[in-house]
Amino acid sequence: MYMKTLMYILTAILLVSCDDNMYEFQTVEITTIASGSLFGITETSINKQCIIIASDAEWQACKKEMNAVCDVSGYFTTTYIDFSKNEIIAAFGQKEIAGSYNLITLDAVEGESMVYIHVRYHDGVSRTGLNYSQSFVIMTIPKTDKAIQINTVVD
Repeated sequence: MYMKTLMYILTAILLVSCDDNMYEFQTVEITTIASGSLFGITETSINKQCIIIASDAEWQACKKEMNAVCDVSGYFTTTYIDFSKNEIIAAFGQKEIAGSYNLITLDAVEGESMVYIHVRYHDGVSRTGLNYSQSFVIMTIPKTDKAIQINTVVD
């Protein structure tokens, strides 16, 4: 009984002495630069994925692939990204036939040693049409030396 009580007291002391901020997460400032659907895509277009773009060469390649059928990058709020200060998170939904598309939401939080990106793919919204479409969202986050972990959820 004495040992059990001593363990409870030691555990309580350890919990009280822990740094309160040790497990707090901070919201990461995100800026959405594009959101919508790619229309007229083919079976060989971009796969459903969430990618981190950390260089101008990767950004140019992504825009080129997105613009393969029509110039969607012309509708972005900006196409210039300062990669010394920012990174891009780009999420692409499932390719859908008959004009349906998935809605994608992103948010980001920062822990002590990692940035967590949460990608939520919502059920498709049906539209009439015969072409393939694919939803996407592109956002910037401040550049970080921390590891980035992407978590996805499908509703």
